[in-house]
Amino acid sequence: MRFYLHNEKKSYNYNTHKKKDCHKIVYNDERKNMKNLFLTTVAVFGLTGAVYAAEVTGSVELEFAQSSDSTYGMTPTLELGFGTAIADGVVGTASITMEDNVISGYAIGTTFGKFGLSVGEQDDLFVGGYEGNTLADPTSADFSVIATVGDAQFLVGLANPESDLGDVENVQGAYTVAMGAKLAVSASVDYNVDTEDYVLGAAFTGYPVGPVDLGATVTYGDIFAYEATVSKGGVTAFVGGDENEFAQEVGVGYETTVGGLTVGTKSVYNLDTDELAPSLTVAMKF
Repeated sequence: MRFYLHNEKKSYNYNTHKKKDCHKIVYNDERKNMKNLFLTTVAVFGLTGAVYAAEVTGSVELEFAQSSDSTYGMTPTLELGFGTAIADGVVGTASITMEDNVISGYAIGTTFGKFGLSVGEQDDLFVGGYEGNTLADPTSADFSVIATVGDAQFLVGLANPESDLGDVENVQGAYTVAMGAKLAVSASVDYNVDTEDYVLGAAFTGYPVGPVDLGATVTYGDIFAYEATVSKGGVTAFVGGDENEFAQEVGVGYETTVGGLTVGTKSVYNLDTDELAPSLTVAMKF
């Protein structure tokens, strides 16, 4: 998951070589009010579910990774999703994410057939890679509205939703289509209203070539960047770079299921700094 939960405005970053998804929301009074409203909504979903059997899904994840001072630490992540029928064919939804015991994302919304709408501090729509450090990473507003129409999604990021709903920070569009059992192709675009910059992205995964599956993600803002993967039997090898340096990092990851737990390990080697960054993830879904 990717959350961009800070107030600094910028268009995109390249080659950050940092662990993603570690941002935490610092709530001012208005944000606390929004959080309380959301938690109240979740409570209502829970009470409604006691009567109407709301569907609850979620996951618990522990990630062990090396920090910037070369020590190792653990980051727990909890995700919960709620869905309950509120009318014929209409489903109300709510979700919340906590990272390191701090709320890092939330959303409420509704779905009707192939149409959907969600509001909150939620993932953006821009394509991402297997590791993604070399790719363009456009910053989306903390708070956004996402509309879904079939395989297409549209995002409007609001800079100050508490005081000015017309203050749009960025807009995004994305389209994903499944082509067979494994192959999926995605495209996305981000437009920053303040800087008037566009960032483009495209990706495919699960393209079979003999015994392996190929994948690739490319982005273009100021420069072209890429990441390519080769996967087989739970093992994924990857390389990433850009137009100035073809190979900036390489790595390999492995994921398997053990007794209902999803266990994954990954090692990323930075060719510029000669640094190796290993990590271990253990997750349970319910």
